[in-house]
Amino acid sequence: MCPFLCGCYALAIIAPLLFALWWFLEPLRKWTKEDPNSLREEISEANFHAPKGNPAALLYQNSAVTLSVVVPAYNEKDRLPVMLQECVQFLKERSQKSSGTFTWEVVVVDDGSRDNTFDVAASSAASLGVCANPNTLPADTHTQGGGVIRCIKLVRNRGKGFAVRMGMHAARGQFLLMADADGASKFADLQKLEACIGPLATRAGDTTPTGGVVFGSRSHLMQDAVAKRKWYRNILMYGFHFLVKCIVGGGIKDTQCGFKLFSREAARVLFSSVHDSRWAFDVELLIVAQRMGYKVNEVAVRWEEIPGSKMNLAAASLQMARDMFMIRLLHTIGVWGPSFSRETASRDEITLKKQQ
Repeated sequence: MCPFLCGCYALAIIAPLLFALWWFLEPLRKWTKEDPNSLREEISEANFHAPKGNPAALLYQNSAVTLSVVVPAYNEKDRLPVMLQECVQFLKERSQKSSGTFTWEVVVVDDGSRDNTFDVAASSAASLGVCANPNTLPADTHTQGGGVIRCIKLVRNRGKGFAVRMGMHAARGQFLLMADADGASKFADLQKLEACIGPLATRAGDTTPTGGVVFGSRSHLMQDAVAKRKWYRNILMYGFHFLVKCIVGGGIKDTQCGFKLFSREAARVLFSSVHDSRWAFDVELLIVAQRMGYKVNEVAVRWEEIPGSKMNLAAASLQMARDMFMIRLLHTIGVWGPSFSRETASRDEITLKKQQ
């Protein structure tokens, strides 16, 4: 066989292997743990002004409201208004029933959308009778059931995980709720999550509640979903659950439900420590929470599949499998670790140092 053909055969074998290795190691080149200073550089526009000039540092200041609802949104101009209407109605009614002791805000993060998601979110404040600027709130706003819708637009599309991380860093709530823009979960189920967050805030042998993490779950709906979904979606679903069980453990059955509640302390620890910016960030949250001794509970919530998902199921599944493996590996060998101790995160305010 001539040297030329040998070279062609070798190239045909080596090239795919090199490409596979390049793809597999992509997270190491792209994943970063941004501090609030670098997060600020990713903000293209915001409809509010932070007291210290950096919306991404609000998480490390004193809480100013009872609940922050963080909504990541990408090309959601059609589904977002419906979701915000249900959300705001629920929060207004709860605030009125509490005579203003329950205060709230909604933080919408436009993940570099190609449509006018940011404008739709900002204009929803006026149409729903909600203030868009927390600095101009009337004194009796909360006693009337009002709150704030605050909007952030990212410079470019970074992924759902990054958008959630940005929203959490810009949140002022004592408790922080992550909710998807499609409105698949029902806000009335928030009370189920709240009922668990106090007892979950303790470590083994420690009876002082200092923080908590609660995952909404759709696992009770799995049997019905299997009957309705196409066969290949069921294969991907079972494969994903098996992989999560191998990598994280079997304690949480549904890591991907977009309805999760965090105490402010837990949010500080978790969202300052995660790296993944796309679909596997929920799994990394769980890994960090377990590492830090948080007891993560899972609560059944109502859920309805809403048409209009932007996810490419096959591509996302492959990427998530790779990312979960890398996340577990890098946390296990100590390359990645928490940014704060729970003791530091429990302070009223945290003085930040720029991370290298």
